[in-house]
Amino acid sequence: MGHTALGKLLTFLLFSILFACTSENKEEFKFEGGTLNYAIDRAPFTDDLRSSYRLNSALLYSQIFEGLVALDPKTLKTKPGLAEEWQISPDGKFITFILKDSVYFHQNNKQKEKIPFTAEDVVFSIEQSCTKTDKNQNTAYFLIFKDKLKGANDFYNKVNDHITGLKASGNSIQLELLERDVNFLPKLSLPMASIVSKEAFEDQKELIGTGPFQYNSQEKDDQEKYILVRNENYHEVDQEGNTLPYLDSIVFHLIPDKLEQLKMFKSGKLHLIENIPPHEMSAMLGEENIEKFNGIPPKYLLTREPLYSTQYYYFDFNDSLFHDINLRKAINLAINRDEIISTVLNNQAIDIDDSGLIPNGIFNGYNTEIASKNNYVYDAQKAKQFFRRVESVKIDKFPTIVISPRKGSTNFMVAQKIAEQLAQTLNIEVEVKTNPSDTSHVIAQAPQIIKNKSPESYLTTANSHKIPEDSRVTSLINFSKYSNEKYDMLLSKGRKSKDIVARYDAFEAAESELMKNPPYIILWHNKKIKIQSSALRNFEINELERPNFKKVYIKEWTAEEWQQQKKD
Repeated sequence: MGHTALGKLLTFLLFSILFACTSENKEEFKFEGGTLNYAIDRAPFTDDLRSSYRLNSALLYSQIFEGLVALDPKTLKTKPGLAEEWQISPDGKFITFILKDSVYFHQNNKQKEKIPFTAEDVVFSIEQSCTKTDKNQNTAYFLIFKDKLKGANDFYNKVNDHITGLKASGNSIQLELLERDVNFLPKLSLPMASIVSKEAFEDQKELIGTGPFQYNSQEKDDQEKYILVRNENYHEVDQEGNTLPYLDSIVFHLIPDKLEQLKMFKSGKLHLIENIPPHEMSAMLGEENIEKFNGIPPKYLLTREPLYSTQYYYFDFNDSLFHDINLRKAINLAINRDEIISTVLNNQAIDIDDSGLIPNGIFNGYNTEIASKNNYVYDAQKAKQFFRRVESVKIDKFPTIVISPRKGSTNFMVAQKIAEQLAQTLNIEVEVKTNPSDTSHVIAQAPQIIKNKSPESYLTTANSHKIPEDSRVTSLINFSKYSNEKYDMLLSKGRKSKDIVARYDAFEAAESELMKNPPYIILWHNKKIKIQSSALRNFEINELERPNFKKVYIKEWTAEEWQQQKKD
């Protein structure tokens, strides 16, 4: 979806910057202020908060909106958000939230009075999440509430005018689930489950949140920028009672080209750069820059961390060509992933030798080796054997396959290498096209999506229950429109299980089934390499790529201060 569509949502949020309104029991952090300049390589995907499933959309909206619960950026566990506490019934079906007091929605130039947050806003927001729209399939409904919250399906299909499993009483909200779902609470921390003001939407058709930052403007000169400013009435404080957030503003610069991002970082116009192009990494870390990383204090800080994300392409099951499992296995076996990682990525990725869709070692007790037994390691002879069994090969001239990468020079080089390997091993015609107009026989690169700390967040992308009823509608969750009854049964079994061993057993079996009957070409597990200005403090990378900017601030180090903190 283009920038114009995003602008429609962002204009909903437009407001004037407010004067500080600090209550007597709050203190100002002595280093507060300043602007964080942050690069994003793709425009936020959607003009609909309820479908903010992709990372860039979620990154922006999670600063503006909040949910009943939140993600702790360090532990990756679920913590209180707009609900100060909750209770879960022994059978796991009833969740009762106690809401925070003295929380207010953002003010804007139309709304002069502060709007308090109430239980009515929660009911309205969940109903909005379960409302069918003309724009898209409403990802919040499909991912979180469908077949989970009692009455959500009937409300979505307009059988009832209310959700029977959603009840408000005073400052409490009770949700009744159809069955236990141990990952339901973490899903409520996703931006698409955020709470918005019922009053502001009904009066002004504006989506107003309670988050630490407010949307200010969208500018376009030499590049597009999305500008957020501090919410002066934010309800949280730090451990010392200082007002949050510390920053005055955040500017998200839309810069698709990583080389341009690197140029702006070197010139001091960005505070950090993530995932430097592989061919530039050696130069950036070369001898001429060594003092910038090793000085006292250093100018730059380098972080390398594995991520909870997997890079893969998917087969489109709307295309009958890809119904043939022999073809999907042949293509998987014909790709030399190690060659791509070493020659194109300069080893900036983690191989999948001992895992499948889910990276090894990120979930304690989860055995990725079960899925790896059905993994696809490069084997040209096996690839040719499976290809000879493909029915369309026996009958007609095999059609041209199109590899469709997302934008970006590295993505394109990877796609070119895949095309080269397939052509060489299987002797077929392969083209590389970004956003091809003809969608026949296309194998597309999957977008990076927001996740929780659960195997289910990986596996749900192949759940057939997430496929829209209309085959012409693009699925924002199950991209490939893959359907496998055995897989769905195992996934459901894992969701319902209270016991973590039984849950993981079911998820491991589901992942193994996915590898045997593959909808994906799993390439590697991602590794994030981040270089930031040392002046950017309290900015921490986490494996889910869901940063929290509330306590970030900007302050240059002195040599004495740097040496002292290293001792501490």
